[in-house]
Amino acid sequence: MALTPAGHQPNQIQHELSNALADINTLRSLLMLPPVNSIADALLDESNKISGRQRPLRIGQPTLESLPNEVLDQIARLVNDKDSIMNLCHAVPYYKYISKAIYEVAKAIEDEFGDFDFEVIWPFYHVPSLNVLRIPLKHRFKFFRYARVLQRNGCSGDVEVHDVEYFEEVLALLPPTVSLTFSDDDFWATSSNFESAINLLNGVSRIQSIPCLSLPAFLSLEDVEEQNIRVLTELPLHSIRTNSVNVDAQLTALFKDMKLLRKVYFKATGFITFEFLPDCKSLKSICFEEPSLRDSAFDSLLNWLPHSFLESVSFTTKSGPPDEDCFNRAKGYSDELRKIGWTVSEDLLHVVWKRISVTGE
Repeated sequence: MALTPAGHQPNQIQHELSNALADINTLRSLLMLPPVNSIADALLDESNKISGRQRPLRIGQPTLESLPNEVLDQIARLVNDKDSIMNLCHAVPYYKYISKAIYEVAKAIEDEFGDFDFEVIWPFYHVPSLNVLRIPLKHRFKFFRYARVLQRNGCSGDVEVHDVEYFEEVLALLPPTVSLTFSDDDFWATSSNFESAINLLNGVSRIQSIPCLSLPAFLSLEDVEEQNIRVLTELPLHSIRTNSVNVDAQLTALFKDMKLLRKVYFKATGFITFEFLPDCKSLKSICFEEPSLRDSAFDSLLNWLPHSFLESVSFTTKSGPPDEDCFNRAKGYSDELRKIGWTVSEDLLHVVWKRISVTGE
């Protein structure tokens, strides 16, 4: 394929331009301005343009700031605790943009809640459950700007989604890599509400990666038309967590078309069948959280395991003593598993099945 003079494929350049235009229109919406159809429409006249500030050329003994911006940005990505990032910002003026953005968001959270916990900001951004409809315009722009700082430094975040209106407002304030947790509110018991939220998400090209999508406990897709939830296959999902005892076949049928899906968490699952496994080429791991699997579920799993692309299956508990019966059964299949090339390991809170070729045994 022919490359452009810049060395990029045309499709890649077009994708980057589309993302830039989406960012421009998001900023314009925050400023209550109408959207534009092209980047050129958003540019100022030449006489009004502000030239970018250049860092002064330093002559003499090399310093950290004498490194290229790209290298300095890579250094910041390696700083993964709050104390170190602030020390770095204070020591190297180049990183002032990080500490400034952190301070502005912290101040906005304090104005809303009256207190602030640094742990929710860096390096993993827990988007606060703010009523964004009440946040002044100046604060909303700070959240948007901080999301861009996170993007620049390879950081990610997560957000708990309470309703569609909240989700629509907070979307513009999220970093490109963000995990989503749908709350356990009764609001999501109405499947059409979930469909609306997912369709909103699919329309935001700026969201480039969703490490984990945690589904609401009260959600039932049994009566939902497949085309209405098929939008899930178009999202950049890397893992999914179900939170209901019964897993909808409507959902598992979509796994095969989620090309980035690597892991699925089933929480407190009782009965489930695993006919979907052979078609899920990207799916490498299943984790049962607080499991209470029935015999028929174990039988189905063992039946389809040899035909799957899985590398591990784990049974784990976090909130208390495990279901002894379920854990004992998970440990008791060692002979059957070894016959199909799998092995079993365990500790107090986990039982793990692994494909022997993966463990190196």
